[in-house]
Amino acid sequence: MTSPAQQLQQEIEESGLMDSRPIEFYQELVDYGIESLEQFEDSYQGQYNNGADFAEQLCEDCGYLEESNLPMFIQSHIDWETVWSNELRFDYFAIKVGYAYEFFRNF
Repeated sequence: MTSPAQQLQQEIEESGLMDSRPIEFYQELVDYGIESLEQFEDSYQGQYNNGADFAEQLCEDCGYLEESNLPMFIQSHIDWETVWSNELRFDYFAIKVGYAYEFFRNF
């Protein structure tokens, strides 16, 4: 009998959405409530070097930086790590993989 983590690993690897990861990665996903390929697809946000890079890209993707008309000299002084740690980490989580992190939306 396979565990939920092993089942998730099999589904994700067969889909080709992600390269092979250790079983601990999939167990952590299951611990966060991601137990199916569909949930994985709905929550996966991408791989980033750190929370700051994720926070900046998310704000860029949502159009917040364009809509605000903030000059670049102000945008370059935003503490993106604080945006991640004080605001976004409640709605998202990250799993360390090598030197980077895989980011997911919480359910």
